Amino acid sequence: MKRSAVDLWFVEEVLPLEAALTGYLRRKWREASEIPDLRQEIYARVYEAATVAIPEMTKPFLFMTARNLLIDRARRAQVVSIETVIDLEDLDVADTVPNPEQSAVGREAMRLLQAAIDRLPPRCREV
Repeated sequence: MKRSAVDLWFVEEVLPLEAALTGYLRRKWREASEIPDLRQEIYARVYEAATVAIPEMTKPFLFMTARNLLIDRARRAQVVSIETVIDLEDLDVADTVPNPEQSAVGREAMRLLQAAIDRLPPRCREV
């Protein structure tokens, strides 16, 4: 039986990363009993994506897929434990709090707006 390019890529590039992936899942997911299922779902997602186009950089693609799966699982959980929330912070999920640079830019914009309002005639400022 002849193997496809995706099969060969998966065996040669993805499967050798199993130990690293398992370690990552153990560090990021509290339920150790779910790790084999998580790993299998990650493999399925990676393989399916590779049938469209084989990723150039296997390891980052594999771990990004794992990260996204963990985020999806946490979001779908009906009850989110505090440990899960803390673990999600470690996943570098986008934060809505502005960084110091954004805060400084925002304060400068507010200062300029206040200065412009202060230059208006009193009646315009009142309106």
